Amino acid sequence: MSVVTGESWWYDVYGLRIRSDVRLPVRDTPPPAPHRAQTAPDVEYVVHERGDLPPAAAGQLVASQPCGLHGFDMLVHRGAGGEAWIWHRAVATCHVLSGARRVDVYPEPEVDEDLLRLLLVGQVAVFVLNQLGTPTLHASATVTERGGVAFLGPKGQGKSTMVAAFIKRGATLLTDDVLPLRIDGTGVYGSPSLPIMKL
Repeated sequence: MSVVTGESWWYDVYGLRIRSDVRLPVRDTPPPAPHRAQTAPDVEYVVHERGDLPPAAAGQLVASQPCGLHGFDMLVHRGAGGEAWIWHRAVATCHVLSGARRVDVYPEPEVDEDLLRLLLVGQVAVFVLNQLGTPTLHASATVTERGGVAFLGPKGQGKSTMVAAFIKRGATLLTDDVLPLRIDGTGVYGSPSLPIMKL
């Protein structure tokens, strides 16, 4: 089955209006009405056919995730012109164009489409947010009757588990894993992210 279907889906994610060639694991939102047809999305995910080759990564290696079996599972290169390449073993290479308004996605031939979708709403979306000036924290957060509570920490330290315990006692999920920040003249605020948990 091809990842590319020729259809487009629209989403409001992390405060961004995203148009994607692949369905993401969040609720669709309506495309612009006909009288607003020239309204451009904030970000476009343009998905190429499986096995299409991305342009070669250029620039400095800025992040990596080592793997004892394969060497690396993830590499991020950043070019001098503001573009970046996010490569995940067995999933895809995502070429973030200068300005971060378009991401060309090159799926691996044997990609698990669910992993591709999670990559696009996770790491790629967070990278785009940061490029567009929205800071994020690696955190999970909940809203209680007394206010918000956020848990920060490295992977595997129980952030999602703590939020799940709060939800079990009547709190509301604000975000899991990614906490976008909104800064204005009155303070710094945590914004909701995706209504899903990775437990």
